[in-house]
Parts: sequence; C-alpha cells; structure tokens
Amino acid sequence: MEQKDIRKIVEDIARKKAGEESNAYFIIRAESRREWGMRLANGHFDRVTTAWDSGIGIQAFTDEGASG
Repeated sequence: MEQKDIRKIVEDIARKKAGEESNAYFIIRAESRREWGMRLANGHFDRVTTAWDSGIGIQAFTDEGASG
C-alpha cells in the first residue's frame, strides 16, 4: 500500500465521520516507511538492501467508552 492510498483511506473515513450525527471517535494510525542499507567489507560494497513497509490501524470509541 502506497502513501497516497493510505491518505485516501484516512480522508474517506474523516469525510464520512464529518457527515454523521454519531458520537463516535476514531484514532487512525497510518504509516508508510522505506529503508535503505549498505554494508561495506574491506572498502567495497558487500550488500545493498532496501525494505518497504506500510499499514493502517483504526480504533473506534463511543461516548460510553466502548471501543473496538
């Protein structure tokens, strides 16, 4: 999942919440991360690595304190 996809999901949830008359609250955690690594051995590149990770988590609460 790319950062623009995560952003669209978060915006859709916020837009839907703004149009509702409910007393629900949301905590939305979204992350998109890319890592690069290089290993040198005796002055030469031994290994070059890349990693990419992304995800989203949503937690909902009511005024009564119920969550899920």
